[in-house]
Amino acid sequence: MRLLQVVAAGSVVFSATVAHGQNAVTAPLPCSSPHASGVSSQHLVSGQRQRAYRLFVPPGYDGRLRLPLVLDLHGSGGSSGDQARNSGFETVAARERFIVATLDAEGARWNVPVQDNRGDDVAYVRDVISHVAARVCTDETRVYATGFSGGGRMT
Repeated sequence: MRLLQVVAAGSVVFSATVAHGQNAVTAPLPCSSPHASGVSSQHLVSGQRQRAYRLFVPPGYDGRLRLPLVLDLHGSGGSSGDQARNSGFETVAARERFIVATLDAEGARWNVPVQDNRGDDVAYVRDVISHVAARVCTDETRVYATGFSGGGRMT
């Protein structure tokens, strides 16, 4: 019985290793999403509410290379413009080649703790990721979030 347990456990580990290895060698789907580099204001509807965010695409973006995405969330009372200036992520992104989406909370306050009469900010974050990925070649396995104060709480 003990031998059967060891063999079963070994086959699970081997199967997981093989599956992981297959995923590691599988090339990402081709991408062709030309987009101008620099800062732009983006708009979308999330949860039946008009929402906006600031998008930064690094210089030299060719529309084919999948880039990591950093979501940058402002503190309570702030804005995406304030957060972009304070965090400096756009400067780092230009050098290190990643995308930055700096989000705007409704009324400058994130919906945490959640209140029923306000927008669903978790859905908004998810919608921004999809919105960016539809416009810029995004490596969706490398999406990161950071924030200051209330934006840190939301993160």
